[in-house]
Amino acid sequence: MPSLRDLLSDSRVHVVDGAMGTMLYGRGVFLNVCYDELNLRQPELVREIHREYLRAGAEVLETNTFGANPLKLASYGLADDTERINSAAAGLAREAAGARAAVAGAIGRWASGSSPSASSQWTRPGTSTCARCAGSWPAGWTASSSRPSAT
Repeated sequence: MPSLRDLLSDSRVHVVDGAMGTMLYGRGVFLNVCYDELNLRQPELVREIHREYLRAGAEVLETNTFGANPLKLASYGLADDTERINSAAAGLAREAAGARAAVAGAIGRWASGSSPSASSQWTRPGTSTCARCAGSWPAGWTASSSRPSAT
């Protein structure tokens, strides 16, 4: 399977998966649950949804990490698990994708009404907030690549 970068540069229309949260809700996971934590607590559920998107023709899978940032995870007492949750999500998506699809990291909004000063407490010196979220993805991975990057 071509990398996400290859897909974006070939001037064709490609199919990307849909809303993971909607699928989880449709499986009976209520809104008061941290959907990102399901990467750790119910990995088979997340993996199966990825597989359903593949069967439907998706060429790109997004990780189940839309809210997996320290500010949002703090409301569930999970801020310290940000990297572990993101790493598990990347692994689940990659495992489901195999050679059939590219994988992209999903990064949603920080907390509602968050400001740069509010989010800066979660940023390590010399890193971006995105790097904090994806910090423990497998070595060489980027949010724009389904394979290790050349660097």
